[in-house]
Amino acid sequence: MGYLLAVCLISLGIRQAVPLWVIGNAAYDDQLFVRHASFISDGAWLGPFDQLTLAKGPAYPVFLAVVRRLGLPTALAYQVLALAAAGTLAYLIARLIGSRYVAAVAFSALALNPVFFGPQASRLARDNVYASTSLLVFAVVGLVVVSATRPIRQGRRHSAAGTLALAIIAGALLAGYWLLREERIWLLPALTVLIVGLAVAGRDSRGVRRVGARRLAQSRLLASAAAAIVTGAVFGAFTATVSQRNHQHYGVALTNDFVSGNFPRAYGLWQSVDAGPPLPYVPISRAQRLAVYRVSVAAAELQSSMEGPEQAWIGPGCSGLGVCADIAGGWIPWAVRDAASRAGYYRSAAAAQAFFGRLSDEIAAACASGRLRCHTPMPSMLPTPASVSGRRLLESAWRAARYTVGFQLADGRRAVSNATPEQWTQFRRVTTGLPSTLAEHQADERTWLAGGWPVDALRVGYRTAAIALLPLALVGYVVAPWRRPHGWAGAWVVGAAAAVAVLSRIGLLALVDSTSFPAIANAPYSLPAPGFLIVAGLLGLWLLRTSCTRRHRPENRSAA
Repeated sequence: MGYLLAVCLISLGIRQAVPLWVIGNAAYDDQLFVRHASFISDGAWLGPFDQLTLAKGPAYPVFLAVVRRLGLPTALAYQVLALAAAGTLAYLIARLIGSRYVAAVAFSALALNPVFFGPQASRLARDNVYASTSLLVFAVVGLVVVSATRPIRQGRRHSAAGTLALAIIAGALLAGYWLLREERIWLLPALTVLIVGLAVAGRDSRGVRRVGARRLAQSRLLASAAAAIVTGAVFGAFTATVSQRNHQHYGVALTNDFVSGNFPRAYGLWQSVDAGPPLPYVPISRAQRLAVYRVSVAAAELQSSMEGPEQAWIGPGCSGLGVCADIAGGWIPWAVRDAASRAGYYRSAAAAQAFFGRLSDEIAAACASGRLRCHTPMPSMLPTPASVSGRRLLESAWRAARYTVGFQLADGRRAVSNATPEQWTQFRRVTTGLPSTLAEHQADERTWLAGGWPVDALRVGYRTAAIALLPLALVGYVVAPWRRPHGWAGAWVVGAAAAVAVLSRIGLLALVDSTSFPAIANAPYSLPAPGFLIVAGLLGLWLLRTSCTRRHRPENRSAA
């Protein structure tokens, strides 16, 4: 216990020593979250409505407001959440393999994960919280499955109250995860592997003679069904509450109008138009826009803003992507929304939804009538297959994998904070731990940047361990099903599910990076992957070790 406490203190100490990175010119990210948190603290929900109000989920601003109300330093709150995820995952591992030693190693590795001390994890943006929440959701869902499917041993039933409590927590965490970022489906494959795998691995003949196979199966089925219903109900209650709050304040029952409602439908249809050659990193080219202006009255209302000299979104993609005469992928959705705002359609949420609904219908009708040549639109604003280059996709996947395995997010190099006096006042209003002036904070940053060796040392250590040990971990996943050591099944499933999470995240980053904007260079998007990589690697090493040092066990002795 003393060891774990020491690890926690070291983790919290490093996190508190790393100054927050305040970026005042991030109007669509850091500054927007702080603005929303300020309104939430004042009891005004997300504030007055404009094209940014419902563009991003409210979970992170709520987090900031709650942390401020509790009086916790914001950086410390970040790391407390990371430690909660590490502790929950370590507890899941202990439940599965019965080894406190391995669980302690897993907790330590996750608690000192250097990416959580890096620049991108130090911003007043949602990515740090999102990475911790992703791992926490993964761990709690695993505990729900283990608790619901655990066999009856020694004549004692598992605690229904414990399973119910875990299901409630899982539902709340899933809702928080769902309301944090928009690309949430990447975790679903890993959760599917985790749930199905642990349910299958939970088959255990011990105790069957006491209660009978049929009664045991019925108990598991009822517990699993009840856990699923409770988790879904809590998730639905939280998300419905946010939708109702938005309906009360803005007149639309949506949690987010960037990936739900009529805007993503209009964007996807516009992106599907076949006009002119596909351009790298340009999902909706000028040729596509001109084609739609000719057949859609709604789109034509945006033309002067989208193509006029005041269009500020032409240029940001020039240096990084070579897109200098058009609007690159990371910026085109905001350009469309800004143009709709200038046309007067963001005077209310209902007006915006009606406008994008009309735009969607007009593009769909033109596609159906043959006035436009169109590909099949993709869901969730995903790029069309025609815009995906296999070569660029593989190159991006390789860069993302190297970035993850190298723990590059822990690289401490960064510029010092920037903000106007008014912005600094607003940042300090919703955070705790910032000095009274920007100059003082910049001095603290320069001191840290000149001597931040602890994080550099951790980064080198984790990168070296990953490069050296991941091949051995892979061997463990291959050997364990053949040797079947005691406890292998549950550990194999959790490790494999964590590996699926890493691959899913890398795949998503590669897809975005190769078609829309530099998602890998824009490091916050990579934050969730290293934690899952640590889990997959550690469990693979344990599987290799236990397979080589323990005698063969029959399949029905595997533990979950």
